[in-house]
Amino acid sequence: MKREIKIALIVAGTLLLMGLSVVVFTCPFVRTTGMVVKGHTSVMNIQVPGLNEAVNEALGEKSSRSSDPLSEATCDVYTQYTVRFYPLGNEKDYVYRAQFKTKYDGSGKYGKNVGDRVELLYNPINPDIVRIIQDK
Repeated sequence: MKREIKIALIVAGTLLLMGLSVVVFTCPFVRTTGMVVKGHTSVMNIQVPGLNEAVNEALGEKSSRSSDPLSEATCDVYTQYTVRFYPLGNEKDYVYRAQFKTKYDGSGKYGKNVGDRVELLYNPINPDIVRIIQDK
């Protein structure tokens, strides 16, 4: 009888420890602010519907198009930047990478620049687990 109780306690303890480790390493996040220390953004594949009509209009040919052709343009954006933050007083760098398709903006402000502040969530037990809070 003692052997079965010992086995049951070992199994129950193991399951409890596994459950606690999953919770500890995935759930608690702390909000903090970091600063972008380096970054790069590439805008590629700019697609402008009706560009031929706009070119023909500029060359003096008749066209029914009256709006700015870039107002309907889309592009693919590839961005990567490094955010430096200080979890529990220790310096930590996190590299954020993203790829998305968006409306083309002539200003070129698709990613973060060096010196920009970024809100992020990190796990205090394992600071390698980081989530960037996107501003929409």
